[in-house]
Amino acid sequence: MTVKNLLKTAFAILMVNYFCFSAYAEEEKGSASSQITARAKIKSIASFSATPMDIETNEEREHIYWDNPIMGTNWRPADAYILIDIECNHNWRLDIYTDNSQADTGYQKAGLISSDNSQRLPLGWLVSNSTAVFINEGEPGELVTSKIDTTEGPKNAPWIYLKDKNDINNPSTSWDESWENAFEEGYTTVMYGGPGLTSLAYQDMDAESPVAVFLEASFSDAVGDISYSTTIYFDLVSE
Repeated sequence: MTVKNLLKTAFAILMVNYFCFSAYAEEEKGSASSQITARAKIKSIASFSATPMDIETNEEREHIYWDNPIMGTNWRPADAYILIDIECNHNWRLDIYTDNSQADTGYQKAGLISSDNSQRLPLGWLVSNSTAVFINEGEPGELVTSKIDTTEGPKNAPWIYLKDKNDINNPSTSWDESWENAFEEGYTTVMYGGPGLTSLAYQDMDAESPVAVFLEASFSDAVGDISYSTTIYFDLVSE
């Protein structure tokens, strides 16, 4: 069974900001005076790229993929990661999600969707400032080693459930699983920052762009001879 996860990036439109102020110069002696108005036009700068990369070779790939996944296995990391590079001169956040509106999978629609839209395989994501270490699989919410640094030692980070824009709350659970709540609470935020600052979500750690976003999928409910796929979206939002 071949599983492919296509990658698509979504960009936020950033408006140009205008700042104006007045500067005054007055002559104390005599009756002459002058007034000078100064204006400054500040251009917003934002660039963003998301590139699939092979975990072993660090070469560019066309998509995120799982090579020969095994039915019945639980969480398994993809064989490619997403390299994120951001440059922005004002406050921003980056969110990740799917938009599987066609999925007929009940309250939750995030994940790899079967070709007949009747089944989903949940996805998890993890952000790291390093691509040179092995990322361990783990249940979303579980801490795994995501960074090796000779001065700081191992750094742990959690796997996070990937959300879908069409997720709605399941009234039988004790928490709100809707997309609206996840977005408002920052559950979907991968990273955030401002001029000269990048911080990784769910980790008390600053980073420098580019960073890596890893994905994992649960194949415990996978069915043979069926293709599963989805599109991953990233939104760069100006705040």
